[in-house]
Amino acid sequence: MKINLLGYLRDSAALRPDKTAFADEKGEISFAGLHALSAALGNLIARASGGASRRAFIVPVERSHENICAMMGVLSSGNFYVPLDSALPKARILEITRLLNPAGVVFSGGAGPWREIFKSCVFEVSGGITVDLAEAKSTVPDFEMAERRLSRAIDTDPAYALFTSGSTGTPKGIVVPHRAVIDLAEWLTDMFGFSPDDVFANQTPFFFDASVKEIYAGIKNGATVKIMPKGIFSFPLKAVEFLNAHKITSALWATSAASMLASSGVFEHSAPMYLNKVSFAGETLYAKHLNIWRKYVPNAKYANLYGPTEATVDSAYYEVNREFAEGEVVPIGSACRNMEVFLLDENDAEIPPGRIGETGEICARGTAVAFGYIGEPEKTDEVFVPDPRNRLWREYIYKTGDLARYNDYGELVFVSRRDGQIKHMGARVELGDIEAAVLSLSGVSAAVCIHDAQKERIALVYTGENDGKMLQKLRGALPAYMCPVEAIWLPVMPMTKNGKIDRVTLNQNYRDGEYAKSR
Repeated sequence: MKINLLGYLRDSAALRPDKTAFADEKGEISFAGLHALSAALGNLIARASGGASRRAFIVPVERSHENICAMMGVLSSGNFYVPLDSALPKARILEITRLLNPAGVVFSGGAGPWREIFKSCVFEVSGGITVDLAEAKSTVPDFEMAERRLSRAIDTDPAYALFTSGSTGTPKGIVVPHRAVIDLAEWLTDMFGFSPDDVFANQTPFFFDASVKEIYAGIKNGATVKIMPKGIFSFPLKAVEFLNAHKITSALWATSAASMLASSGVFEHSAPMYLNKVSFAGETLYAKHLNIWRKYVPNAKYANLYGPTEATVDSAYYEVNREFAEGEVVPIGSACRNMEVFLLDENDAEIPPGRIGETGEICARGTAVAFGYIGEPEKTDEVFVPDPRNRLWREYIYKTGDLARYNDYGELVFVSRRDGQIKHMGARVELGDIEAAVLSLSGVSAAVCIHDAQKERIALVYTGENDGKMLQKLRGALPAYMCPVEAIWLPVMPMTKNGKIDRVTLNQNYRDGEYAKSR
């Protein structure tokens, strides 16, 4: 049984030393090279920090295989890494650094002005040290020293902390232990049948949780991870060319990225030739997009995954095993292994699968549940709560803030965020239900509903064909109280850095009157 994630790296380095572990546009590193460099860097960090353990080390990241080297080096030192976008503004870095009180910052390539910004922020807040991967490259690794540190590790030690702003814009650092990621890597491997023959295409930046799947499924299985160039999804044909040029077999992608390819029409001209495992995660998956993938990549295994960062990336999954009509929402299924995912109503009573169609909040229980928000005990206590179903001992669950319902198959179907459930014209309305109805119409590639509570109106923002009859079509598909009063067409949706639709920007632009100006 693995106790520390570096056990996967040690095994793959022993079995496949010369095989490429990670590769980007500029270079690559083998499993043996990654193992040696992480041990050398870990030794440097340990010496420079006086043997600190279980402390945070910030790792500024771009889209580079050297970022992985830095993260593994931090783990080898007995500490945990915090990957941050190297392009963050100084005010944001300071805000995060004050929450973390980090032991230092580890740089891994790049010579931009952000290096001095990170260095000064860390020094100002905690007096932390600075270590550069370049120093480790000229150092002979002492594997025995590294192994001595790992012999003291336990699987509840933190592996990383990821910062997410949520819907408030305030950063929250989610602390995740080794055991949670080990469980995820083991389950993913068994679920998809990953092997050393697989080649992963990393689509998500390393400061978002979806990348955790590719990193550790790749290291565990001795499989190669190809890091896709930044912005490649703006050019769908180039994205498909990348998949085929590198013989990519596995894509564990954000739903919006996969949906973008599907709705672009690129598959009619060029389809992925080697993909045999495809998963979607992060947003609602609509059948119209899944069906395009299944048409042009018919021999792949498909799964729809669900889970928040607070429950280690994936908590529930649905392996696609039947046909779906264009207007359907693909379910998120049932709990991943060693997890329990269930629904609670407004009174914290469980909604059983037999109560079909009743909406409740998704809650998660199991080793995947994170340790909470670093430096934020009050925020932690709001959502990491004792299981209300268990009054006999203290057992914590995570309340996700996401709403779902059970379908006729006993599967969970995602509805919306809790703040996507509104009271409108005297009725309770799920904005996700309206979006699903819009997506069922031909020619629509993406849809977001905005609720203006002050004016008591629902607006629709959509992409695809610019259809002047959109509202008329919806009146035939939805009850009157659910119909938007205006439809705003955009050529493209604003996207967050992790490939999701940027709903915060859409809402802000609508309230600022930006879309009224464009009409």
